[in-house]
Amino acid sequence: MAEGRESFESPAGVGASPSAPQVTKPA
Repeated sequence: MAEGRESFESPAGVGASPSAPQVTKPA
């Protein structure tokens, strides 16, 4: 679930990083 949301906030392709969902969701 977090992966899908992370991909939406980060279209740059940060999904490759496992820490992306946490960094892209600071709020």
